[in-house]
Amino acid sequence: MTFLIFFTPEIILLTFLSIVIVLDLYLDTSKKFYSYLILQVSLFSALFSLIFYQSELITSSYEIYDTSIFSIIFKIFLISLLIVILHFSYSYLMTYKKYKSEYFMIIIFSLLGMMIMVSANHLLILYLGIELLSLSLYTIIAYNRESVFSAEAAIKYYILGAMSSGFLLFGISLMYGLTG
Repeated sequence: MTFLIFFTPEIILLTFLSIVIVLDLYLDTSKKFYSYLILQVSLFSALFSLIFYQSELITSSYEIYDTSIFSIIFKIFLISLLIVILHFSYSYLMTYKKYKSEYFMIIIFSLLGMMIMVSANHLLILYLGIELLSLSLYTIIAYNRESVFSAEAAIKYYILGAMSSGFLLFGISLMYGLTG
């Protein structure tokens, strides 16, 4: 069970995200801001875990998941940037009365994809990170349901992403086939 320390920030984010998904089902629309607060707490706790376990992560090694100083610093940068972005997004969505807690959940899923991509030491893990990020982006693009342009852009991006994902998998299979 010592290998779980490599995935501590991701496990923290996924746990809080699961809690928010279940909690959001039972909250009234007037109390939906609690989901935003819980997700911000999850980001701060993931940031704290990265800073707190930094020395243990750097000294240990794992085959397919990188825990070097580069990946830790980049994860810290991503989480810090997302804390600021979510703060401004919350105020924007509240101002224009478009607040839905699903927006923040989808962004946390995309953060998980980015964190997996940063730490990938294997092509399969890199592909899983790319797919998690791109599926979240497809959904964020189609977030504005009133706009026809938003739906059109999401469909075009989905088709482009599916085709490029197929080419990427084909290239990865060729590389594995040639190099063994």
